[in-house]
Parts: sequence; structure tokens; C-alpha cells
Amino acid sequence: MMTQDTPAGDDDGPAPGLVDVCSLVVPPGFGDLPIGRAGAARVLSPAELERFERYQVQRRRNDLVLSRIMLRVVWTRLGLGLRGDCGLVADARGKPHLAPRAGRPALHLNTSDTAGMITWAFSREGPLGCDVELIGADNDAVAGSHFAPQELADYRRLAGLRKRHRFYEIWTLKEAVLKADGRGLGIPLGSFSFRFEGPGTESPCALDVLDPRTGPPPGPWRFLRFRPTPTHQAAVAVRTPDDVVFRRHLLHLEEFDPECARPWKFTVVPDRNSSTNAPEDVIFMPGS
Repeated sequence: MMTQDTPAGDDDGPAPGLVDVCSLVVPPGFGDLPIGRAGAARVLSPAELERFERYQVQRRRNDLVLSRIMLRVVWTRLGLGLRGDCGLVADARGKPHLAPRAGRPALHLNTSDTAGMITWAFSREGPLGCDVELIGADNDAVAGSHFAPQELADYRRLAGLRKRHRFYEIWTLKEAVLKADGRGLGIPLGSFSFRFEGPGTESPCALDVLDPRTGPPPGPWRFLRFRPTPTHQAAVAVRTPDDVVFRRHLLHLEEFDPECARPWKFTVVPDRNSSTNAPEDVIFMPGS
């Protein structure tokens, strides 16, 4: 569901009915940068720094640092009402959320990353989940194991690139629902199914719960599926009875410092449907 641009939220965060979805293009070679503990400590909380040190792969370390820098850039630009350490914590299932703040309405958020892309979603409307995937080969065998029967039949009626795209559309939507619910893989992927109401990349879709005992709550749900770049598929799922406006932002990292001792520069490109906002350069100083 894409509509005209909506005013940004006030100091309490996104305006009612608004879901902000922010996708960052990770520069080629960023995963190989030698970001070490000293640089990461300028960005991460103590708990996140422990997580950074547990990672054995440099790319995972770098993505964690970039994801948290992105979060700070986004909340400043969107007026999320957060200053300094956002108080981001994980629940018992590992889902990130903000520590409660007295007198503030709950802010729901979720994140996902894949090769070349990091996505965050924010809303006051209800539990949400997001997923982003690098579009690869056709995964017919995976679809056969995890898609619901009608979903699988509709998918297998397609061919070529359209079939490959449909796989990633369904997969990211399913992952977004699992993350919004909070049970993750505790929900069998075949216990719910998606119906698409048109051939377009962003045409409406609906969720059918096939097994109420193990499937996700019946909703109502609101969905967004889109391609932030031609090689990435993303989806957002929000459980809310109210209509929502999805507002997208695409971020590019223009200048960065592996030691996190000098400013990083981002360009933020607003929703393509916006008639007023132009791309904006944002400077972030780690440790500020």
C-alpha cells in the first residue's frame, strides 16, 4: 500500500497510521573492512559489543556496526524522539525492541539484513516484522517443502523471472509474519498462505490462516512488499486493525571510517511518491 507522502512524526515518533521502512545499500567491500573492538565501542552498547565479539566472521561484525549506525541516523531524521543510546534490547526470543519509556507510546520496530542490504521498519500501530533477501536462483525445492498447497500451485503456474520473483515475495512475507508474531520458526511455514490480488510487484496480498492451532493470529494484517534495489526483495507485515501508510526511505553510505573516529556521510532518498522531499545528506559522528 503506497500513498502520498505523510508528515513526519513529532518527538514521540511516527505519526499515527504511519509505517516507516528504511533500507540501506551496503557498499561493495564493506564487509571486509577491519572494524575492530575500539571502533565498534564508539557505536555499540555494552550488550551489543559482547555480541560483536562473539561473531567470528568480519562481515557479521561490520553489519552489526552499520545496522546500529543506520538506526541512529534514521531515528534522528524521522523524529523518533530518541537521543543518545536508544535502549535497544532483545526479548526472550531475540526480537529487538525499545525499553519502555514513561509517558511514551510503544514504538514497534524490526530489522533484517542480507548481502548488500539492511532494512529497519518502525511504527506505533502494532507488532511488525520485516525481511529482506538477495534475489538468487529459483528455489522450487524449498517452495515444495514450505509453501502451503494453493500457494505452491499458484507459484508453479509461473515461469522464468516471474516465478523466481514470486518465490522471494512469498518467502519474505512469510518471514515478516514470523518476526511480527515473535514465535519465529515455532510457526510452520505451511500453516498460513498468501493470496495475491494482481500481477504487479506491489499489488495487494492477503493472508489465510490454514491451521489456527499453530499458525499466526488471523489479524487483521497489513503488508508491504517491494524491491529496494533490482536485486533485493523485501516485505513488511504489521498486525493492526487500522489502515496504514507505508513510507519508504533508501539510504546510501557515501563516506565511512573503519575506526569510527571520523564522520560518516549518508544520502537519504525519500519515498518515490513524495512530491516535496529531495534527497538529503546526513552526517553521523560515531560516539556523539
